[in-house]
Amino acid sequence: MIPRLGNDLSTLPVLLALIAAPILTAALSATTGHDRRHDRDRTVRVNCHRGQSLQRALDRVPDRVDPLVIEVSGFCAGPIQVRRPVVIRGISADTDGITTPADGDLEGQAALVEVFDVPGLAASGPNAVQFESIGIQWSPGIGLLVTDSAVAIVNVEIRNGAQDGVFLAGSALLAATDSAILDNAGNGLTARGGRLQCLNCDISGNGATGDRWGINAMIGASIFLNNSSVVGRNGVRAQTAEVVQLGGQVNTLVRATQANRGGHLTFQNNVQVTGDIWCSAQSSITSQGAGPGTLGLNQISTTPGSFNFMNLGCAVTSGSPGTTNFAGMTRFGPDTHVSANNGAIVAFQQLDCYAGGTATWVVPGSITVNGVPGVETDCQP
Repeated sequence: MIPRLGNDLSTLPVLLALIAAPILTAALSATTGHDRRHDRDRTVRVNCHRGQSLQRALDRVPDRVDPLVIEVSGFCAGPIQVRRPVVIRGISADTDGITTPADGDLEGQAALVEVFDVPGLAASGPNAVQFESIGIQWSPGIGLLVTDSAVAIVNVEIRNGAQDGVFLAGSALLAATDSAILDNAGNGLTARGGRLQCLNCDISGNGATGDRWGINAMIGASIFLNNSSVVGRNGVRAQTAEVVQLGGQVNTLVRATQANRGGHLTFQNNVQVTGDIWCSAQSSITSQGAGPGTLGLNQISTTPGSFNFMNLGCAVTSGSPGTTNFAGMTRFGPDTHVSANNGAIVAFQQLDCYAGGTATWVVPGSITVNGVPGVETDCQP
């Protein structure tokens, strides 16, 4: 029974306590129930061997349950679309993951796996999407499409797709560790904007025909490769974009690297390059060693019967101690310049300058041709 106040305020604390008690009890009960549901729901197991659906698992768990972990066994038929933070985890990329549907229908999607509008300040943590130890394979379209989202992949293989292995768009951020993009018919990775950070990655066998690349960066994209390999027909292209490679290799049958339309390529710490190096249209190539006696860009060979080509405003610069090696023939066209300073050495096996291509140096002997310091008269400014 609740006492009546009348004009006596002395009973007010008692009244408030009586009213608040059931409300507080209900609130605590609801909170405890929510926590229990949170603990129960945050790990979901999907058995693809039994035909269970990964998309259904994503859809049935409320967005408020965070973080959500989905453990996958076997290969589930796609496509899937992710619009919430989640960890999707298997045991091995060889045995678990997402594969093409039996009828080959992506249900209107461009990719087998699409991640949309899951922004995050980093590609790991509670606000990101993470794929761990899974394969994404045999897509009839793109393998993984990331748009305006933060995504991390660890021990993931994206392979055997009919188009690009990975496509980044908008403000996408992809952090890849110990992962591979293999044998896709299109580019290994296309970035129209966005950022890629790749540690110990293998990008091989993609784009076996035509004008396709291991990495094709465009429209303000930023690519950072650390101890990673790009192997195949063509290697790395930067168009109005930036690619930085620290260690590792680019090993190609045709063109190893191409910077054009204001693109920038930077090589540090003995990047082994096989295939032609091209640069044009107000673009740049920067090579940096780690100190005297070390290597920055280290070209092993050009494509047989071909050459490196720098043209139309290309700038080749080495500005830190160490040596940059260009193998085979390198041709400089109009308004193209190479410079070395601060103890750097740029070494050409052969150099041909025409129509205004020049080589300049701050320290005498910092540019060599076939082991001899200095450049030919037609390459001097």
